[in-house]
Amino acid sequence: MFYSLNLSENVYLFLSMGFTATFTTFSTFNLENIELLKSHQYRQFFKYLLATYLLGFFGVFLGFFIGNL
Repeated sequence: MFYSLNLSENVYLFLSMGFTATFTTFSTFNLENIELLKSHQYRQFFKYLLATYLLGFFGVFLGFFIGNL
């Protein structure tokens, strides 16, 4: 679909690789969380959820810090 829009190469790469790839990553993350809940592994679920978000936010802040050096 994106290829047929005659977009610039950067916009095409952003939409086709960057934007749409986030949906599969997010879907996999949620599927894994649901599987943990369905198997009654609540402690593992909360550890995975917190670690993912905390490490993600830490990575963003670290990226901003390094980028501003």
